[in-house]
Amino acid sequence: MGVDIARHEPLLAALGASAAGCAVFSRHGVPLLLLPRDKALAAATVDLYHPQTPAARVAAAALRSICRAGLQGLLPRAGRSGAQNPAATRLGALFSNPCHGVRLIAVRESPAGGGLEIVKAAMAADAAPIRAEHAALSGLAGVPGVPAASAIDARGGAVWFSMPFLANASRGVDVMPLLNAWSGAIEESAAENGLVRDLMPFVDDETRTGLAGVKVRRALVHGDFAPWNWRTGADGGPVCVDWEWARRDGYSGFDLVYSIVQRAILVEKVGADRLFGAVEADLARMGDGAAAFLGQSGLPLATHVKLVAAYRRWRGMV
Repeated sequence: MGVDIARHEPLLAALGASAAGCAVFSRHGVPLLLLPRDKALAAATVDLYHPQTPAARVAAAALRSICRAGLQGLLPRAGRSGAQNPAATRLGALFSNPCHGVRLIAVRESPAGGGLEIVKAAMAADAAPIRAEHAALSGLAGVPGVPAASAIDARGGAVWFSMPFLANASRGVDVMPLLNAWSGAIEESAAENGLVRDLMPFVDDETRTGLAGVKVRRALVHGDFAPWNWRTGADGGPVCVDWEWARRDGYSGFDLVYSIVQRAILVEKVGADRLFGAVEADLARMGDGAAAFLGQSGLPLATHVKLVAAYRRWRGMV
């Protein structure tokens, strides 16, 4: 029996692709990955998916092995039937969560040659995050850790842009050089910092009072600096994706603490009562570089954690 991906067919068509004959990997009955027949391209498609739980990581590893063996055809196919057009299916895709609209991240052979590229696409009605990320990438061109992006394209009711394919970062990736590069020399009062101002309605009175008169170091903030958004560039250095929440008026230390908090809550399932201890322990494991970096931020660790918790509330994560 085929898997219904009808809602994504217009978007695939706008990209010059077809799902006919492609395998589909579903999660809890919801289509997740569109896997073409080409083994290497199918395995690269699986790399677009970044599972957070141990069980999901095992499933992804098994699926990657299946694709490398060319056995993805054993999975359910897209739609009920249809002959595959090889010229129109040299594309694999990770579908967005249904509540995020008709969006996808695709991997395909670059039309210009020279390997694979990633395409971030959405139907026009759901394209605000695509446009926001493209604007961020364009404004940050040349900044360490920021991938190059093509011009944005809008045709067939869809919006998209492309970037070079980026391999998954290893678990031991060192992101401290990026965080140091993004941290500026300007110090300002917390009250003048744009990100802190946005978070003030979401913090308690104690935190708000504690920030009075405190200075922070202004920094470029990625906004969703979590391990599943880290990649490895062509030079082997770390690169980040998903820049739609980026801002230049953030403060130093935010991204680092956010990455630890996200991993603790979403991967390790740490409760609120143990969160500070988990962050403290993770920082200790990261070594002196991370501790020194936070020491220059102007804020104590407890305040960092409270501000990240406020950010998660602001972004609707809790």
